[in-house]
Amino acid sequence: MDGRLNQFPFNSGWYVSERFGKTFFYRSSYELRVVKIMEADAAVVDLDYEPFKVRIVVDGVVRHTVPDFLVKMTNGESFVIEVKPQKMTLVPKVAAKLDATRMYFEGQGVGYEVWTEREISTRDGLPFG
Repeated sequence: MDGRLNQFPFNSGWYVSERFGKTFFYRSSYELRVVKIMEADAAVVDLDYEPFKVRIVVDGVVRHTVPDFLVKMTNGESFVIEVKPQKMTLVPKVAAKLDATRMYFEGQGVGYEVWTEREISTRDGLPFG
């Protein structure tokens, strides 16, 4: 451990995906649900967790962020998903980081989506709480 207590305070663990032929680490039950949604979607060819680090500028300061998922589709398109609880997206610093990340990916011609409880439950039909 690197000295931080409760490094992963949410439901974290490992999930073995037979469909994608890999094991995913997840830091929250939200991320686990996203993996299962992608497994069930026939249009998804591949899924990568925390695939790369991106350099962004937030309020004039250079930062780095690691998006949660890179989704590759059967039509050749790819997009990035960042998973956050809805209440976190309302925190100004988090919102600024998400906006800067969106601008980065738009500049790269890559889709970028933030999935909260609403997007996840819309796709898997399960409630939160």
